[in-house]
Amino acid sequence: MIKKYFYLIDHPDLVLLLDLDVKTSVARASGEDEFENEEFLTNVRANYLNVIKDFNHEIINANNGINKVSSDIKKAVAPYVGLCKDCIQ
Repeated sequence: MIKKYFYLIDHPDLVLLLDLDVKTSVARASGEDEFENEEFLTNVRANYLNVIKDFNHEIINANNGINKVSSDIKKAVAPYVGLCKDCIQ
């Protein structure tokens, strides 16, 4: 459905998707939101994975610790801001 609106926007240089396992996502949630359930989040995840296929993208494993996720994001973005991605820790 969202793809029908792609003509309205410029394509970004890079799309980052922080991909988190659905069970981990539910475990981290407060449980106060009706959308914090495995069925809904499984569909949301699948939709995001489908939509990013139309873009230059990197999938970041958000199941990793915060330092690893941060490092992976920096490495993905580095070439787009003129940095050597192998120089990033």
